[in-house]
Amino acid sequence: MTSRPATLLLFVLFAAGLAATWYLEWSGTLTERQRRIRRDLAVPSLAEVALSEIDQVEIEDPVASQTLVLKREGDRVWVMDQPKRLLASAAAIEGLLLNLKRLRPLPGSGAIILGDSSRDAEFGLAPPARRVTLRIGRKVVTKLELGTEPTEGQLYLATDGVIRVVDSRFLAILLDPPSVWRERSLFQIATLDVIGVELNRADPDSATGRRRLALRRGPASNPTAVGGRLESNAWQVIEPRTFPADPRMVESLLADLASWTVPSNDETGFVADDVSDFAPYGLDDPEWIVTLVPQTGDPQTVALGSPVADARDTWFARRLGHDEVYRIRPGRLVETPLNPLDFRDRRLVRLDLRRVAVLEVDQPSLNRTFRLVRDAQGMRVLEPQPGRADADTVAKLLTTLQGLEAIRFNPPATNLDPHATAAISVRVWTLPDPAESSVSSSPPTPTPDPIAEAKLGRPTSPPALHLQVLGVDSLAKVSLVRLDDDPTTIALNDSWLNTLPNHLLFFHSRDLEPIDVTRLEMVEIESASGTITLKGEAGAIGWRRTRPLDALADLDALDGLFRFLNDLKADTLVSLEADEAELARYGLAPPQARVRWRGRGPLANGGLELGSPTGPDGVSRFARREGEQMVFTLKEASLAPLRAEFRDRDILSFDPVSLERISFQWTNRVWTLKRVPGNPAAESGWSLEEGDWPEGLNPVKLDDLVRQLSVLRAYRFARETGPFPDDFGLRQPALTIRLEFRRGAAARILKLGHSVEGLPNGRFGTTELGVSGVVFEVVSPLLNEFIVAGAPSQAASASSSRQTSNNPFPERLPDNVFQEPPPSR
Repeated sequence: MTSRPATLLLFVLFAAGLAATWYLEWSGTLTERQRRIRRDLAVPSLAEVALSEIDQVEIEDPVASQTLVLKREGDRVWVMDQPKRLLASAAAIEGLLLNLKRLRPLPGSGAIILGDSSRDAEFGLAPPARRVTLRIGRKVVTKLELGTEPTEGQLYLATDGVIRVVDSRFLAILLDPPSVWRERSLFQIATLDVIGVELNRADPDSATGRRRLALRRGPASNPTAVGGRLESNAWQVIEPRTFPADPRMVESLLADLASWTVPSNDETGFVADDVSDFAPYGLDDPEWIVTLVPQTGDPQTVALGSPVADARDTWFARRLGHDEVYRIRPGRLVETPLNPLDFRDRRLVRLDLRRVAVLEVDQPSLNRTFRLVRDAQGMRVLEPQPGRADADTVAKLLTTLQGLEAIRFNPPATNLDPHATAAISVRVWTLPDPAESSVSSSPPTPTPDPIAEAKLGRPTSPPALHLQVLGVDSLAKVSLVRLDDDPTTIALNDSWLNTLPNHLLFFHSRDLEPIDVTRLEMVEIESASGTITLKGEAGAIGWRRTRPLDALADLDALDGLFRFLNDLKADTLVSLEADEAELARYGLAPPQARVRWRGRGPLANGGLELGSPTGPDGVSRFARREGEQMVFTLKEASLAPLRAEFRDRDILSFDPVSLERISFQWTNRVWTLKRVPGNPAAESGWSLEEGDWPEGLNPVKLDDLVRQLSVLRAYRFARETGPFPDDFGLRQPALTIRLEFRRGAAARILKLGHSVEGLPNGRFGTTELGVSGVVFEVVSPLLNEFIVAGAPSQAASASSSRQTSNNPFPERLPDNVFQEPPPSR
């Protein structure tokens, strides 16, 4: 534990150090750090001064005997107090102060200590070009004197008893005429700080003689009246009526108002000062009066009088409360008719979709009201038939509402009944925003619970959105709508009407009981063409098609079937509880086709029954789950996986290197080739054993054909049992290919018959030795080329000598293929 005397000693030392620091500051004694900082500055006395504290700048021109006094009168508000009282440019003054604080002597220029007044003329200080005094209240912070330029771009600056050479660019404004310090912008408010705009224009047709438009930025005071807008920083038109403002129009307007300035190179923009009679400028009864309201501070108002006679697009203007007249170019504002609807936001709905609690749709064509409420699992349908709501359908409607944009706004229609009940109506209630209630300073007020109210009937609280459809112009593809009690008629593209209910089960969930395809062991498909049975082990790939004939199942077809079952979802709902008469009308009693599946677990057992097409176009088909009364539709295109053949389409599969001999037999000729001995690893290198090489056929294509045959797949199967029909051309094939392999592997045979009608490069084929069995269709331009090359019309009888001369595969190459042939004798 520290002793008491030691504690007292530490306290005394701390107090002494603090007192010494205070004394040094009071006496003006500089620390080493302060000296080092000041040594690098051209105006050292400003090093420790906060520029925001400087409230007066005096600029004296000794030659002209004129003094300019600039005073601070608020945050970024400066006035010219002498020689006449005018609004001064805050940007120019604060820019000068910042330059003085940061100004540094030019490198290597050194410093000259003042003391010999005889040398003042040498530096241009007898008299100086300008004297500058900076004050805080009555206290002088520093004094500066500007001398001559030793060289171009440099300037002598005398301050704190020292002459330094500085860059003249930072102080050039001090040598400009007094008008450079005048404020040239008519509005001194940054556009981001503007929260209100008021436009007032002369209008002889108005009862008051003027037309007024007011806009405000901030939370809507009446969300119902502005289409459910919930943004806390949104622009609104609040006069003559309240509705959301188009942010693009407001930003364009503010940009135009920010450009209301006197050009820096046009001193004629300052027309007159100390004006008492504004009539010659049209400012006694201005054409326009524009007011900007900042977040903090007083509003600023500018009036536009009459156009300048000798200057195009130029108007006389003044700041209200000031007696100066300016000439400015006001831009597009003077061409604006000031129609409030021109400023209305074309995006009608701005809702926080995450907080939608209740959705109601009145659909006169169905004579029903659809009511949905949110619960822990999502949206639920209460009317007209209770059930779980389809999340995608609800989200599509709400997202479409959120994206609605007006084509045009029409004035209120006098021939429309504002209380019409036969129109389509959409209402949305939202939950309160907890963030807004948590920052509110006022005590919380009880708000109605729209969900609880909706379960008892229509909520009594006003909806966040109430959209009424007044009519539809089918030819123009336009729907006319109205928001809440706003009488304005709004024209919209009518495509959004497709998201509204067109049958009683429109909002009901289309999800069906899930199917666990990983546990399936059997799938059976029954249709008018027969029954297909697929069996396999759950999760394994060794599935077989056991009926009508046993064969390995096609993996691609199986994948398509399992995807269909896994993603099974109703396209539209028809009936939740169909009776026998309805099932018969839908072609489901009995069904026209049926799919059953069996496996391990309840989610791997079930069935699907398919009925008749929903219409003559055949786009959809009625369906239901086996044993259930709910009827729905499925798109015909989604049923394509059920029409697959499911038989493995691999016809030939071998390693091309293992092929030892290949034989081609046409109707009147045979051609056999054997791989060259001693080169078993090569895919090329063949010797002709029998026959003549077909004319016009490139020998290189033989290797291409072998590679193609090694992975040959059927395009589809033409038949699986029975004798070959004559029109298949397989009783007397156009080409028979025999394949013989090394190491005792069984030979394979491929017969190719007639062309398949409507299938380019398609041929009937079989691997059967007899005249019955499986027939498939194969597509191969290369096989067609071999068939045509050896056809009777292309072949001619050839002698053995001709065969030898036309053999592109010599029995043996010479030992040195690059040796020149011996000279002929």
